[in-house]
Amino acid sequence: MLLLVRRRTWPVLLAAGLAGFLLDDVRAGVPIRSEVWLILSNAVEVLVAAFCLSNAFDGMLPRLNSVRTLARYSFYAVFLAPFVGAFPGALSTSGNYWAAWKLAFFSEALGFLTLMPAILGWAREIRATSQKPRAYYLEGSTLLVALVILGYLIFDASAKSDPPALLYSLVPLLLWSTLRFGSTGVSTSMIAIAFVSIWGVVHGRGPFTEPGAPINVLSLQLFLFFTAAPFMALAVLVEERKDAEQALRQREVELKEAQRLAKVGSWQWDLDTDAVTWSEEFYRIAGLNPGLPAVTYAQHSTLFTPESWLRLQCVVEEALRTGTPYELDLEMKRADGRRSWIVAKGEVRRDGTGRVVQLRGTVQDITGRKQAQEELRESEERFRLVADTAPALIWMSGTDKLCTFFNKGWLDFTGRSIDLELGNGWAEGVHPEDFQKCIGTYTQAFDRREEFRIEYRLRRHDGEYRWLIDIGVPRFDKERSFRGYIGIGVDMTERKQAEEALSGVSRKLIGAHEEERTRIARDLHDDINQRLALLAVGLEQVEQLERSPSKLPGEVSTRIHELSESITEIGIDIQAISHRLHSSKLEYLGIVTAARSFCKEFAEQQKVEVFFAHEDIPHTLPLEISLSLFRVLQEALQNAVKHSGVMHFEVALRHASDSIDLTVHDSGRGFDVKEAIQAKGLGLISMEERLKLVDGQLFIESQPKHGTTIHAHVPLSARSNAMRATGQASVI
Repeated sequence: MLLLVRRRTWPVLLAAGLAGFLLDDVRAGVPIRSEVWLILSNAVEVLVAAFCLSNAFDGMLPRLNSVRTLARYSFYAVFLAPFVGAFPGALSTSGNYWAAWKLAFFSEALGFLTLMPAILGWAREIRATSQKPRAYYLEGSTLLVALVILGYLIFDASAKSDPPALLYSLVPLLLWSTLRFGSTGVSTSMIAIAFVSIWGVVHGRGPFTEPGAPINVLSLQLFLFFTAAPFMALAVLVEERKDAEQALRQREVELKEAQRLAKVGSWQWDLDTDAVTWSEEFYRIAGLNPGLPAVTYAQHSTLFTPESWLRLQCVVEEALRTGTPYELDLEMKRADGRRSWIVAKGEVRRDGTGRVVQLRGTVQDITGRKQAQEELRESEERFRLVADTAPALIWMSGTDKLCTFFNKGWLDFTGRSIDLELGNGWAEGVHPEDFQKCIGTYTQAFDRREEFRIEYRLRRHDGEYRWLIDIGVPRFDKERSFRGYIGIGVDMTERKQAEEALSGVSRKLIGAHEEERTRIARDLHDDINQRLALLAVGLEQVEQLERSPSKLPGEVSTRIHELSESITEIGIDIQAISHRLHSSKLEYLGIVTAARSFCKEFAEQQKVEVFFAHEDIPHTLPLEISLSLFRVLQEALQNAVKHSGVMHFEVALRHASDSIDLTVHDSGRGFDVKEAIQAKGLGLISMEERLKLVDGQLFIESQPKHGTTIHAHVPLSARSNAMRATGQASVI
């Protein structure tokens, strides 16, 4: 019981068990002195056995199925625990101490040798009841009944003068229990024999009733002990062999299954007998019936193509002569007429004298691999053919970022060999000014496993640097494992030149527009507006006639007043148009004053609120930069009011160490930036083209329902960074 529970419950169980012994002995009239020594003896024996067995078997119940397990169990339980417990137990009697010690020792040793293994075996049998057939338990019951009957005839019904040879009649039944039921059968059989033999001695019958009580008890103990011990050892040996055979059968099953899954068969050739042995998987690979004898080595020519058979003969002869192992691919002719590929491995085995006596090895079906390799080779050949004829520069890289392929177009373009371009060799032709940008973009995209697009200059075979647009796409296999990149480059030098020419035309066109706007603005401001002002003055003089109602009718007077107000409003509108076409404040007072004034006028006209802020803007900012930023501001605010759906806008103009940044922000409905860029609206094109004239860039940040931010970035030269103005913010 102690072995079945945790150690912290041992004191309770031990006290309960010893209390049971104590009550039974007191009821039987055992003296107190003897009772004390018996309780001490039992406690010592139980604790020694429990501690030793628990530690020896790592807290598990001992299963007597090997010689090593039986040896450990016998030492701790059958010998050590009874040996220690017998010393205090022998003091419970007043007779011969050593005679009492022997009786106590063999009594407890016999219990540990028979009763405890039986209990452990019964516990396992109860759990495995559903796994055993009924015939198994019927056979065990028959054996037990036969032992009891035979034991009765020997120990209870026989006379004192009967020869002790009758004791040998138990041997067949004990052998039966040993071979069929193992250690559990032996221990159970010995319990039955012990029961009937003790019963006979108690009633004065049987071979152990003379010459005296102590001698009779010791003789019976020795008989039972030395009968149980060898049969228990034999049972353990049988169980150990059965377990080994079962493990071997299990390993054979697992080996067959592993060979089937891996498509690997094994074989061996005994040179002395010329006997060849194949595994079942080898038969399957060859397409032969496993019930037929294995093909001899001389008949192997029927299994392979002539070329493969010749190669196999050469490596086998070399292995037999020098002992060198071999491995090679062979084409096999199956019994059903199909062709398959195998990889054959072989090695020799020598006897004690060093003579080669056996050749053994394995064969693995690699037909699927060969077909996949052939399909891959054909696919690569098709790809190479397409790549070499494509009018583009195609490259591929592996998972280590090193290039592994360049098509003929790339090599013809650079005029270098494939060996020079592989790895990072291609980077030697990148223009020094583009090198860091090119490598950085490639590395970052590679680490993120995402598509990239980059423009850089690559040296052509004639030494001229040509502009390429290079697009790289990550490659993945069927399992979505990353395999590297594939890319395509296109010479876009002519397109670049055309874009530059178009940009020049656009610059001239915008310049012409500005000149025309300036002229119109001056005409509106200096001519039309002045004349309208004179007209307004004249009308004011007419209004004075209102004071003399007798001279002008009241209806005419009212009409003149309305015309005067209309003319004044027209003048204001024309002045606003003049400012939008050409801001004189921009030219004479700078970008800050012009932007602030525009934001104020724009807010009043559109009935919205514009928050304008500026910081450290130089007074000597070049006019072309100021004009570009001013036009971007106009376009951005007009688009924001038109599309955002809000009444509050933020404009910021800031100066960094080497740039001017303009930001126009609203928290309105926003839009999809990609769709807007693809649509190429006139407003976006106008802003982009104006910024390109001053080497600036336009950035748009917007999402539906999350507002929009227009950011214009214009770099400054070193001479434009002097004289900064004090920054301030105002709400228009």
